[in-house]
Amino acid sequence: MTTSTTTSGFPSPPPSSWRSSPHLLFIPYPSSGHLIPLLDLAHRLLVAHPYFKITFLLTPPHHQNLSLPSNINTLVLTPPPPTSNFSLIKKIMALKELTGPIRDWYKTQKEEKKGSTIGGIVSDFFLGWTRDLAEELGIPRLTFCPSGAFGTAEFYTLWRDAPRKPNPGDPGFGVRFPGIPGEPVFPWWQVSHVYRGVEGKGEEGREDWEFFRDCVRKNLESDATIINSFEGFERAYVEYLKREMGNERVWTVGPLLPVEEEDLKSMAKRGGENSVPAEEVLEWLDRRKACSVLYVCFGSRASLSGDQLRALAAALESSGVDFMWANSGSWGRVEGEGRWARECSWFRGVGSVVEGVGKGGSS
Repeated sequence: MTTSTTTSGFPSPPPSSWRSSPHLLFIPYPSSGHLIPLLDLAHRLLVAHPYFKITFLLTPPHHQNLSLPSNINTLVLTPPPPTSNFSLIKKIMALKELTGPIRDWYKTQKEEKKGSTIGGIVSDFFLGWTRDLAEELGIPRLTFCPSGAFGTAEFYTLWRDAPRKPNPGDPGFGVRFPGIPGEPVFPWWQVSHVYRGVEGKGEEGREDWEFFRDCVRKNLESDATIINSFEGFERAYVEYLKREMGNERVWTVGPLLPVEEEDLKSMAKRGGENSVPAEEVLEWLDRRKACSVLYVCFGSRASLSGDQLRALAAALESSGVDFMWANSGSWGRVEGEGRWARECSWFRGVGSVVEGVGKGGSS
């Protein structure tokens, strides 16, 4: 059957199981870079298919801070604390403990016939364990990948094939990805630290590593994959994922942005309240020439050392360019390094900490 595609990126009409039970449970990984694009996806899906019902699973901190559209329901559950706050895998293990509460909630919905029965799960690609949950409940599971098709292809291939370096003391060992278009090669030290982290961690580290690898392999069994990219940009890698998944249900829906009908304040609060008003940032940008501002950001998980921060700060200031630097680390280590350095402020519309704005100053 031939289908058209909506602006949400999903086939129209949607799968038959959704038409008979158009209620989806969205399960994000609770980190801004994962949660916000999945929230945007849910909002856009409701705009394209207003007869859908979506329930968004949140932990208490995000439920308090996030600003959700009124047509998205919430399921608030508290996972047990991870055994380590510094381990991504431990955090995912803790989230898996929500399997029982989610199952109980699903059964309650079904028994009491509250609205429509859940017709499917849309969950982050870190949460491969939700595949088993969906199978138990007899509903499809769709994997959401918040980044592009190339990164997803490399991520899946790495954990599926599990290459090891023959010489433990060689950080420059080349890890090859012969099946991916272009056959990229990365030195060992550039491979994901989560993947490399099993070295020297003993039996517990190996068990954690195998748990995460199983999560990734479960993604390859998903009923469909949703990519935050578009085919015109990454067609070769989208086709590669279709071959690896064994089906055509790899949907590109990006780049995901807020729904156009939202006003500026609503868009800026998608990740919570801001200590730097969005209007202030936009007013500063409006006083600059088009295409003249450099935006610097290493993501919410990266942490630069004091020496690295000082070196980058000095380079930016000496360059003479207008810039906006978003940094998730603390500036306490570099106070006084440049007139533009200022107190950390969380600007969730950008999704990072806005540290300094300006050309040697915040004017």
